[in-house]
Amino acid sequence: MIIRRTLTNAFLKAVLTMLCRIDDSGLKDVPLEGPVIICINHINFLDAPLMQIVLHPRSVRGFAKKETWDTPFLKFLFNTFDAIPVDREKVDLKAFREVVKTMEEKRFLCMAPEGTRSGTGVLQKGRPGIVTLALKTGAPVLPLAHAGTEKFWSNFKRLRRTPITLRAGRPIYLESPGKADSKKREEMTDLIMHELAALLPPEMRGPYTKG
Repeated sequence: MIIRRTLTNAFLKAVLTMLCRIDDSGLKDVPLEGPVIICINHINFLDAPLMQIVLHPRSVRGFAKKETWDTPFLKFLFNTFDAIPVDREKVDLKAFREVVKTMEEKRFLCMAPEGTRSGTGVLQKGRPGIVTLALKTGAPVLPLAHAGTEKFWSNFKRLRRTPITLRAGRPIYLESPGKADSKKREEMTDLIMHELAALLPPEMRGPYTKG
């Protein structure tokens, strides 16, 4: 599986490098070993392959809705990168156990608190799931922002390469005496999202422009 992952990563890198100019110099301080929860902004379909490429050779897992495995090509890709299938119709305890396993194995978990793609690149309101997982596992949250992929299709139609810039912030260690209530989780989510927003151009910060 490691060989398959390496070869697939090399292929994706070749394709993306041909279509984009990727500046990942802002990721120099990302640790080589986990456990770490990577918090990213969710723009479009390029998010997942981009993270695999720039974080290689780190072992990075992410989430995908379980229906994704119904498509043979996507099934191959997500199995290659050991993605975690999620049942959105219920509380998925199996997915949570996979998260715990990922952290115990000192790997990386990539999460997008927005939940859905923005398309425009402007940050949307973050959801507290990332806080719940960070508190349960004790893993730090590392904000990692990317900008540029929102212009991919317009550049592609004009046969232009898309400049993409990535920046990582400092690890955030969340602590909460006792059980964090919904208000506390929301405050922690806002903290993470503000740190993520600070890594983006002002016009992409959305509801986290101030404060």
